[in-house]
Amino acid sequence: MKEKHDAELMRLVSEKHGHALEELYDRYIKLVYGFVMKFCNGNEDKTKEIIQLVFLRLWTTNSHYDPSQGSFVNWLLTIPAIFALTISAKRRGRRNIIKRNIKKSPTLPMQSSNE
Repeated sequence: MKEKHDAELMRLVSEKHGHALEELYDRYIKLVYGFVMKFCNGNEDKTKEIIQLVFLRLWTTNSHYDPSQGSFVNWLLTIPAIFALTISAKRRGRRNIIKRNIKKSPTLPMQSSNE
């Protein structure tokens, strides 16, 4: 597998050849890890979560890399970037919803210290 080009490995991954996915993982895990770690501001748990999603996505979907559209590395790095942006947007959205709900909720009367 080591002699195969990335495009060939992706074709094999789409045919569910596990060794091809392993080879892509071995080739690119350090690069993807560093890229995602920067996106996640050093949060190792988020980084690991996204990396797992990236390689799971390669395996479970019909992700097709087209060499005529650019380099494999750039194509590959778009996957964690999209995951990181999506996760960040969801978290921001939840925080905004919580803030709006707090502003809408009635204020509770202060209890006296005698109660």
